[in-house]
Amino acid sequence: AGAELFACWRCLALVGGGRTWPWQATCAHRIAGAWHEIGLPVVRVSPDFAPELRLDAEGRLWVALPDGTLDHERGGTTPSCTGYALARWSEDAGWEIQEALVGLDRYPTSASLRVDGDRAWVAFAASDDTRSMRYTRHLEVHAVDWATRGQPAWTLDARLDPGDAGAGHARLEHPALGLAGGTVHVA
Repeated sequence: AGAELFACWRCLALVGGGRTWPWQATCAHRIAGAWHEIGLPVVRVSPDFAPELRLDAEGRLWVALPDGTLDHERGGTTPSCTGYALARWSEDAGWEIQEALVGLDRYPTSASLRVDGDRAWVAFAASDDTRSMRYTRHLEVHAVDWATRGQPAWTLDARLDPGDAGAGHARLEHPALGLAGGTVHVA
């Protein structure tokens, strides 16, 4: 017996004669003491790839991750983090991933994830200012309803702004979500 364990990471394989080597992402699941790769359905991995993992009561793995796929599809050469995706894995269904990204073009980073049944909450830092997005960051908290075999529906629950910082630059980063008795807490 023993607890189920999952791990997700990115790796850089320096192979071939090219000068550009894309980051690749994957996950693994420990079953009976042995690790088995289960992959991760993303094409382009962001330099800010830091997935947030949670298991639900049914044993499904939920992953909130920055996804640079859209930038790649737009013809970009750098896998910038253009949005967040939510993916879900189970032994029976394999991977499910949403078709549309959230937080597009706002350089979302630093996700926090909580799950309760088919509902999740995802918080991340983002910016509305494309010229100074590195220095002007707010937090967004999204509720996500995801029925089995459907597409997730994201709803912006809260936007937390840093307030007036005097010089016009202020950052909120690394949100932490908690879930207690059906109430979501943000720190």
